[in-house]
Amino acid sequence: MQKIYSIAVWIAVSVLVSAFASCTSKEVRDKLTEAESIMEEAPDSALHIITSIDTTDLKNRKDWAKYALLNVQARTKTNDIIKSDSLISRAVSYYQGKGDSPDLMKSLFYNADILCNQKKFDRASYIATNSYDLALEFKDSYWIAKTAEQLSDIYIACYNEVEAKKYNRDAIVYYEKANRRLNHLYSWCDRALLEGNSLNYNRAIEIADSIADIARVELNDSSLLAYCIDVKFPICFNAGKYEEAKECFRKLEQLKSFSDIPIHFFAHLSSIYLHEGKINKVKLLVDSIDINQCDQKERAAFYNMYRQFYLKLGDYKNAYDYLDSIIHIQNKITWDIMDNNIALAQKGYYDNKSVESLKKESKSKKQVVIIVIIALTIIIIGFMIYRISIKIKDIKIEKSINEIIILTEQIKNKSIENKELSNSIHGREEQISNMDIEIENLFRNQWSTLNRLCNEFFEKESENSKLSSIASIEKEIKKIVNRKNIGSIEESVNKYMNNIVVALREQCSFLKEEDFIFIILVYAGFAPRTICMFTNIKFKHFYNKRSRLIERIKKSDVKDKEWFISKFPK
Repeated sequence: MQKIYSIAVWIAVSVLVSAFASCTSKEVRDKLTEAESIMEEAPDSALHIITSIDTTDLKNRKDWAKYALLNVQARTKTNDIIKSDSLISRAVSYYQGKGDSPDLMKSLFYNADILCNQKKFDRASYIATNSYDLALEFKDSYWIAKTAEQLSDIYIACYNEVEAKKYNRDAIVYYEKANRRLNHLYSWCDRALLEGNSLNYNRAIEIADSIADIARVELNDSSLLAYCIDVKFPICFNAGKYEEAKECFRKLEQLKSFSDIPIHFFAHLSSIYLHEGKINKVKLLVDSIDINQCDQKERAAFYNMYRQFYLKLGDYKNAYDYLDSIIHIQNKITWDIMDNNIALAQKGYYDNKSVESLKKESKSKKQVVIIVIIALTIIIIGFMIYRISIKIKDIKIEKSINEIIILTEQIKNKSIENKELSNSIHGREEQISNMDIEIENLFRNQWSTLNRLCNEFFEKESENSKLSSIASIEKEIKKIVNRKNIGSIEESVNKYMNNIVVALREQCSFLKEEDFIFIILVYAGFAPRTICMFTNIKFKHFYNKRSRLIERIKKSDVKDKEWFISKFPK
């Protein structure tokens, strides 16, 4: 009996020891609570507290999750670039198992941030959207703004300005609702950046200047002021406002150390000096930069400056080589963006969300039937809406065609002077002209696959054979329209044709937006049938529209009309 009693005592003691061993000490719990309470106001102090914790004292998943979240949060706020998501994944895994919560929202946010550092934008967008939806669910204005800002940054990185602007608007609105004025002002600076990317240079500069005035006069905030100038400098450069750009660079030199100024800014400044003929300053700047430390975009900026430099010296071989390098980098960036299929990631997120919702609701066969009926109803309604939208679109197209026919009849008897089109740029030497043609042809050849597919599609005799080509055509169109969009094509045309569209928009205000889009696609080298598919015009009207636009530009008094006309392929 005594032996049985001893065994029982031993078991009881073992159980108690095990229970105590699995509990995190009160001291560690208090440290976690303290770090969380001061995180927003003093992230440095919070990080110091977190790093003082011995991880062997964390005895359960709950405390490990809180430690992981606070650790990553503090390091992010203190500008520590985190390259691995292994720690934050531990927090995400735990909080996902506990249902929706503010801690899950925060864990997802910082997980997405780390993935952005790794350039994994597809996974980042998936997770960031989840975090954003949770913020909306909790009606937390600050975190709605913060997650929206993160999504905007992701879309900027993937050249989707439309979605970036949408989430930037949310960031601006909700930072103001949360009474976070500094965050609100930074979001307005981001809006200036987005407007600049969309070629709305004057609006972008106006926004950047207004925020800079607030930073300088009201807040005396040098960091915000420096950020405004960071945004404004490339906008002024791209807009051709070189004196303003140089003034921005001078201010940055006063506000920042040399190493903190973005490397590609030096490439832009070199291009300005090159434009001004200050070759010695160009060499001085270039010699101060280690191009091997540059990323792809930064190298492309320097290569473009080198191309201009060698063109100025008449060294066309080196100029051509650098152009080839630029195109190679751009193609690499394009493929990287295509690999980061954000649209597909977001579709997957909402699909998974829908599945989870269905699982929760599908408690009986009756509920499943109801869901199916609802789904079918949505499909039917969607189909009806689609048919109606197509009908409306057809009416609009027919109206546009009628307008074109009327305009065509008005100019039918007017003569077209083609002899002057061969002199595209007065005063250029024959070698430079040949070089420009080679550069433009190289740029336009990017669309050769799409042009070939469109031509093949229209040459098919039967409807069945046409249908077989649709998949290939759609694939190529999506690469251009859904990924880069018309604005991206316009940016490329400007890059390889000396900002011709910028000049066209400034001088030819009498043209409509649809006319600009038509001309951009022509300049880019798209075939007539391809342009017709993009713009939804009939092929038989293509050349009438082309002739009409050439005639309108020719009869105008704009200074660069011969240049604009010369870029229309013969």
